[in-house]
Amino acid sequence: MNKNKILLQILVGVIFFVLAVLLFTFIESPSPYFAGFFVAFATLEIIFLNRIIKNNKNQTRNQL
Repeated sequence: MNKNKILLQILVGVIFFVLAVLLFTFIESPSPYFAGFFVAFATLEIIFLNRIIKNNKNQTRNQL
């Protein structure tokens, strides 16, 4: 993978973490950091899964 794309994905994860912590702190959640970590982790997993699926489709098309 391109280094810039990986850095962009990490940046998106950090932004989602900060926004989730702020949101869960605002609604007075008992554990906003855990919730923020969960949201950021789920977001990163979806991003990586999407990238893997795209790479597999491109490899399959190139083999044809």
